[in-house]
Amino acid sequence: MKIKNLLVLLLFLGSCGYREATIQDVSKHQELLLFPIIEHPTHAKFRVIANTDSGFVIRILQKRISNIIQVDTYRTYTFKNSEIDSSFGGDWYADTLFLDYQPLNTKVGFVKINYQIQ
Repeated sequence: MKIKNLLVLLLFLGSCGYREATIQDVSKHQELLLFPIIEHPTHAKFRVIANTDSGFVIRILQKRISNIIQVDTYRTYTFKNSEIDSSFGGDWYADTLFLDYQPLNTKVGFVKINYQIQ
């Protein structure tokens, strides 16, 4: 029964335009470009699924490129629990979306981020 529910969830996420980003090494700081520059995004949704030996910080970043690169932190989320299933979202007006992952003494585990840009 659990396998069937998982398959239904995966089909649902795929049909809703969700993409997945995975932190390859949870012990190291990483910055990921979640989607390339697109025209007029209006909303971003995120779901963080993790199981680690310690907590971590995720910052959602906007980067604008003109004469200089301007970086704005949209939101910062600190996760102190080892098992996480958390969702968040909001309006989005920037051309790019970066995710900045910073471990808090994390050595092992996994972190996956499902996201959708509309």
